[in-house]
Amino acid sequence: MSEIYDNFNKIIKKYPKKKIIYNLNKTYTGKDCEDLLEKAKQFIKLNNIKTIGIKSPNNLDWIILYLASDKLCNRIYILKNNFNSKIVNKLKNKYKIDYIAKNIPKKIRKFKKNNLIRKKSSKREDVLFTSGTTDLPKGVVINKESFLHIVKILTKKFNQNKNDLELLSMPFDHSFGLVRLRCCLYKGSKMFVSNGLVNFPDIYNFSQKNKITGLSLVPSGVFVIKNLLKNKAKEFNKNLKYFEIGSSGINFETRMWLKKNFNKTNIIHHYGMTEASRSFLINRGFKDNLKISNDIIGNVIDGCKYKISNNFKGELLLKGKNLFDKYLDQDNNKKIDNKWFKTGDIVEKKNGRLKLIGRIDNQINIGGNKVQSEFIENLIESLTNVKKCLCFQVNDEIFNKRIALQIEKETDIDKKEIIISIQKLLKDYPDYYQPKEIYFKKIKFTKNGKKIRSFKKK
Repeated sequence: MSEIYDNFNKIIKKYPKKKIIYNLNKTYTGKDCEDLLEKAKQFIKLNNIKTIGIKSPNNLDWIILYLASDKLCNRIYILKNNFNSKIVNKLKNKYKIDYIAKNIPKKIRKFKKNNLIRKKSSKREDVLFTSGTTDLPKGVVINKESFLHIVKILTKKFNQNKNDLELLSMPFDHSFGLVRLRCCLYKGSKMFVSNGLVNFPDIYNFSQKNKITGLSLVPSGVFVIKNLLKNKAKEFNKNLKYFEIGSSGINFETRMWLKKNFNKTNIIHHYGMTEASRSFLINRGFKDNLKISNDIIGNVIDGCKYKISNNFKGELLLKGKNLFDKYLDQDNNKKIDNKWFKTGDIVEKKNGRLKLIGRIDNQINIGGNKVQSEFIENLIESLTNVKKCLCFQVNDEIFNKRIALQIEKETDIDKKEIIISIQKLLKDYPDYYQPKEIYFKKIKFTKNGKKIRSFKKK
């Protein structure tokens, strides 16, 4: 991360009185950041820390410790704030983490310049833990060359500079939020650090007063501010220069809302998971055709290559400078084949564009025919009277397996009306696309906004 660290260090020394980092309660100047950074570095040296785990909500101390570890630590383990102590202790023991920083202790700020243990610069690796379903999350090892490659692409796309003020509300333990933080550090941009959108009225007032120019949200966050802002959207974004949106899809209604209210903003929607950070970018700005399908994943970034396992329809494989190094959990490294990363995503190439269809682990095999659950769900959710849909498999006496649907309907809509709409929608598809059973029940989601794919009739 040296280049990012060096650039940020240069800015805070060159502009000691400049306001660099904001939160809702306080502002920190270049001099404040420089002093805190020096004390955090002393803390790492005095304790001879080689591997450090950072676990905390988004805040200034997280950023300072992350920066201070740049040339002093071999590995920085980035732990989710919602990991319980049992998981944290398992990770600490398994990977021999020297120090776990939880809500960074104030004592770091009290260290004095004496008896320092000098350490040589080391090769730095960031380790991100994905939100897997296993008890012990797998670690994704990312080297500085990989994330620096992404940072340079994004800052150039957005024409980001030291005068920009970006709202950082995405968690820093999330690959999306962490890349946005790195972009700000690399350019020395001003940062407004918020632990999510919980205090949105205060965030709105701050944004109005201080004229934020950058924003980053996952699509569910876009939906939240769309509902919260209502008629104030144009006021909120009148100074907004760029807006990056995370990797899941955006429905047509929200895309049209963006077009109407963010008509001077450079909007980029990305595809990419923790292992690949960003791989494809698609413009969602007012100058572009927002009617482009929700499932189109854009154009491949510089330095990244892709291929489809079965030429035009199959699993998406990635290779390139944006890719991670390896998994800490060796069993997961089978997902890497001759430097090609198996994403697990099923895509189809049509008219020169890649369309995301579903996940390998969500395929349903019906009489030898592969049906993608997400493809069915996207079709059904296009109906105006359906809020959410979950597609899963059930036993069948003829086909052996058939699809079934769980529907979360809009209020005051007759169930029979929805069933008729679904039958009309699927009439041109093969028979096995017609659901054997349809249940009407609220669909549950994980904390990360993914559908929980276990169905119970009661």
